[in-house]
Amino acid sequence: MAGASGAPVCQPPVDRRPRAETNSEQATVQDNYDAIVAAHDAQNKSDAAGGDDDVDDDSDPVAMTTRRKALNAAATLRNFVASVGDPYARKLEAIISTFGRQIQLEAMTLLLRHLLLIISIEMSR
Repeated sequence: MAGASGAPVCQPPVDRRPRAETNSEQATVQDNYDAIVAAHDAQNKSDAAGGDDDVDDDSDPVAMTTRRKALNAAATLRNFVASVGDPYARKLEAIISTFGRQIQLEAMTLLLRHLLLIISIEMSR
């Protein structure tokens, strides 16, 4: 295309990328958070996690034991094992204590991840 003087006219480049691609650069942290929460919910509802993700299944869903119940059961076992004077009981007591610490560590890690995600969402607003 030539102008009045016959010199070519420079035109701005046309963005030929699909609209979805240009909008993907504007994806919000909230979109990422929603996707993570949806994936987490799907994982918790899966059969492998003891959840009930089959809508056609008429059987009663199996309730998962909470961390608190697991920790209470571990404490009960640890108290019982402490009263037994057997070397094997000492090993079992150590295993139960390790289990309790691991459960607490997982709970704190999950809480920290959620807090960091909430902070990043709030900072992006």
